[in-house]
Amino acid sequence: MIQIYSHGTTTVALAPIVAAPGMSRRCAERAAVDAILERLVPGASLGHTAAGAPVLEGSRLHISISHSARTAAVAIDPARRIGIDIEGLGRGRQIERVASRVLSAGELERYAGRLIEAWTLKEALYKISDDPGVDWRASLPIPPALPARLIHTGRAGDSWLSLVARPV
Repeated sequence: MIQIYSHGTTTVALAPIVAAPGMSRRCAERAAVDAILERLVPGASLGHTAAGAPVLEGSRLHISISHSARTAAVAIDPARRIGIDIEGLGRGRQIERVASRVLSAGELERYAGRLIEAWTLKEALYKISDDPGVDWRASLPIPPALPARLIHTGRAGDSWLSLVARPV
């Protein structure tokens, strides 16, 4: 079942990732994303930039894609660059081990006990940055600095989802 939400001009859709017998995890993730795209933008063709960012070929819609262990998330917007990230709530300990690689000292302190929220915000902010080599700790502050804007951060079933946008 696909769940669809609107946040202003941004549409977010979530779908369960279900692997058929013999299907790889990657194929199951792709099937969930394809099902979402068919629902949101029938006939759309998903491509990728040279840097690996998703694009809807032949469309002016901006797109961002993420997945947790159980859920695929797709965000589309006609006017803004968007970034989405979803992580399973069970990843807390794993994120704790690597958080210092992407969060500043101040962010680690402010988000103590809520590192999954900070992690998803950083991932979403990275997706709207134009720099694959960006310094996550210094150049992607939480809360987002203008022109980036926080659209949503919160629970989505057994996951945490963050969504940010930036004017094009």
